[in-house]
Amino acid sequence: WLHAWEYGDKGRITNAIPPTSAEDHALAWTTEVAERERDAIRLFFEPEIWIDDRRGGPSSLSFRVLSEAFEARLAFYVEDDQGRRYAADGLVVAGTVDWTSVRVLMSDLVPIDSTIPQDRLDSRKVRSFTLLDVTSSETPSRGPNTLYLDDLSVQ
Repeated sequence: WLHAWEYGDKGRITNAIPPTSAEDHALAWTTEVAERERDAIRLFFEPEIWIDDRRGGPSSLSFRVLSEAFEARLAFYVEDDQGRRYAADGLVVAGTVDWTSVRVLMSDLVPIDSTIPQDRLDSRKVRSFTLLDVTSSETPSRGPNTLYLDDLSVQ
């Protein structure tokens, strides 16, 4: 995962022990939730890795997420090699006590940039996965927060 360039130095990614764990490290995404501001992290791929016809593209992505200071709201979308974006329906709610398990099927994603609802993602052309923190537009919570991600699986 990389911190998205368009959000500058708003957040950072490190490796840390979540508050609910005694020893296991997870990816720690530190961010600042401010009025009408967002933050994002991305997982990039070279499209050529999906070209092998035996593998095709990814069929799903799964991970667990935990929020430290307050509940977070996250949107998930995929971008293909042409810059077209496809979103998961609904938001991920990351709680502060228990890990939230997330599984996104590529076949369930809907186009963001197309007016034609039948446009579907060709998973062989997946270029990146994005987690977008939309907490500021969905809740009254503001201030510093750390989101922990663990058990990432791309299948």
